[in-house]
Amino acid sequence: MHRKRFNAITDTFAARKTLPIYPYRDAILSAVASNRVVIVAGDTGCGKSTQVPQYLMEAGYGRLACTQPRRIATMALARRVSREAMVEYGTTVAYQVRFDKTSTAATRILFLTEGLLLRQAAGAGPSQSSSSKRRQGQQGQGQQQQGQPQHERSQGDSDGSMLGQYDVI
Repeated sequence: MHRKRFNAITDTFAARKTLPIYPYRDAILSAVASNRVVIVAGDTGCGKSTQVPQYLMEAGYGRLACTQPRRIATMALARRVSREAMVEYGTTVAYQVRFDKTSTAATRILFLTEGLLLRQAAGAGPSQSSSSKRRQGQQGQGQQQQGQPQHERSQGDSDGSMLGQYDVI
């Protein structure tokens, strides 16, 4: 039983390194550290939505919000990223969609629908919608904010949240 689990974990780590985005990990982290907005473009399945949030979390960034166009994708990605990052689902990595959420005060990566983000940005004042957390351990440096992945379609579902506490990716 433990052997199967160990093999699954090692397979996951090996698979992460084969994704097309992996060679760009350091360049992405460097770009995020030195720019207020970073756009990461890549083909479907390259690892934008699963790997970039993990890279940022591993690099010490505090709270990240990652948008998705659909409720199902939002929930599935939260589960997948929590499994890959070997953290508790619904705590460190969580999701929030209209009328449902698993986030807690300990959430570091929040997956949410684009509609929810848009509603939060429209309902919050300009200072709240563009706010972001500083990188942990670098309190004296400027704030960082990442651009959200661009998807082909958007769905306008939304709900209230504590979004002003997250960097948006």
